[in-house]
Amino acid sequence: MKKILFLLLFVAAFMACSDDDNTPQPEPGKKAKMIVVNEGLMGKGLGSISVIYDDGSSVYDIFRDVNNNRPLGDVAQSISYINGNYFVPLNNSNKIEVIDPETFKSVTTIKADPGSPRYIQAINETEAVASDLNNQLIKFNTQTFEIIEAIAIPTSIEHMATINNKLFGQAKGKIVVFDINNIKATGMRTIEGIDNVANTTNLIVDKNGMLWAYGSETDKVTLHCINPTTEELLNSYEIPFTPSDAEDFGEGSIIGAPFSWGTDLNRMDTDRTKEKLYFCLKTCKAIAWDGVKEQMVVYSFDINTHEYTPYRTLLGLNEMYGMGISPDGDVFLCDCLDYTAQRGYLREFKADGTVVSTYVGVYPTMIYFTEYNTPVTSTQK
Repeated sequence: MKKILFLLLFVAAFMACSDDDNTPQPEPGKKAKMIVVNEGLMGKGLGSISVIYDDGSSVYDIFRDVNNNRPLGDVAQSISYINGNYFVPLNNSNKIEVIDPETFKSVTTIKADPGSPRYIQAINETEAVASDLNNQLIKFNTQTFEIIEAIAIPTSIEHMATINNKLFGQAKGKIVVFDINNIKATGMRTIEGIDNVANTTNLIVDKNGMLWAYGSETDKVTLHCINPTTEELLNSYEIPFTPSDAEDFGEGSIIGAPFSWGTDLNRMDTDRTKEKLYFCLKTCKAIAWDGVKEQMVVYSFDINTHEYTPYRTLLGLNEMYGMGISPDGDVFLCDCLDYTAQRGYLREFKADGTVVSTYVGVYPTMIYFTEYNTPVTSTQK
């Protein structure tokens, strides 16, 4: 009897553990629709990329699966498609992993030591730069995978965009710009009139070729529209927060931006049309006896009318770490649950209020849609 009980307990334990095992590789012929970049817990080598296929199936750590159980690295920050490959910077592993987009096998590893790469932007047909925590830009060849140079600059840069043969980047509240053929500290300029840019949001190039940056303050967010040709701020559109003691405060009032770990978790994205900007705000859900009940809402901003309106209410989501808007305008959020280094979820919030959840990796941070796998051009999303 004891042996039978032991055997049952062993089988139960094995089945419970198997839920945490990696999903087997999908059958050949499936098309990857989305990729989720998972940071992983710093120092533990748990960075990963999860793949969601067009039939809804998924693999949460595809790189480890197809590369003989080799981990991706530590910490996975972002993903870029350039010249037929994915480039994934891992800032705590001091490297950029180059990955085949069909098989997800490693093409090569670009050592960035000393360096902590975070985001990558193509600047021409054969070169790209990686932003870095160490006040530098790492320029490398996207075909030979060789480091060209590490360019010291006065500040660190996060998200970047290229347009009109110029490189724009976020730098501690400001937007800086370089000419593509002169990416040097001496060639860096600053866009006047902007000092509140949030470094957690994308820089968006709209359908008219204008550049948009997201600014964040304690009492409002601001959408900055920049002419990349003249390098001038065209306009700033403010979205004010409503104080809880204001006369008009009530259900639907904008309270603030997403906030966690003492840091704004602002995100901004666009869709295929590049006519709208999407970003997440906290609003008043209700006023109860014990205080204000909050909810998170994705807003859309029309670049033509300059009007902002609620787009999706994120029911049941209290914290988010990443946001992505699909080419069709669907809303996807990265849910890190309670931030205790457990695997999180990709949540799709549909227009009818339903939520579709996919189990992904530890600390999901970025969503990439494979429809944007296009050749290098002078304008990058």
